[in-house]
Amino acid sequence: MSVSFGRVQEAVAPGAVELDRTGPVPLYRQIARILRERITSRELMDDDALPSVPELVKWFGVAAKTAGKALRVLRHENVAYLAPGCGTFVGRWYPGRPLPRTRHPHRITLYQMIADEVMENIREGSYLPHEALPSEAQMMRMHHVSRGTVRRALAFLRLLGWVYTVPCIGSFPVDEEE
Repeated sequence: MSVSFGRVQEAVAPGAVELDRTGPVPLYRQIARILRERITSRELMDDDALPSVPELVKWFGVAAKTAGKALRVLRHENVAYLAPGCGTFVGRWYPGRPLPRTRHPHRITLYQMIADEVMENIREGSYLPHEALPSEAQMMRMHHVSRGTVRRALAFLRLLGWVYTVPCIGSFPVDEEE
């Protein structure tokens, strides 16, 4: 089986990378460590694509939630960044960073830009875990967008695992340690 890592092509036989499934270190942390080692060894360079969630699921034999959490750890560490609609890439994210060239170029939507800004505020500590994000009405005013656009941004953030929503209460950043 061949797994694509951006410019790096590597043959990976099923089971070639074993995780310690009985030890104290969570599987997602083990996967993040393996990917981080590939980055620090310069096997993966800036703007190289990291494996997608389905690739990690197939490669490590873990649940999609576990694979997604491993990528989220790298994004929270600012070792990788998310290009919405393209995937997760090696490098430090910053506002306005141009998207890496991919085979499927796309246009960033308003809700994705709002989601990117919220993710950056979470990374910087402006939005703390379990403290409410600005309300939908506040976000509408801040970004000059409709309620539907704000709701799509929040749904996108929930999908990526950055926030959770309590109906009639608000949305809150996820605590990475939980």
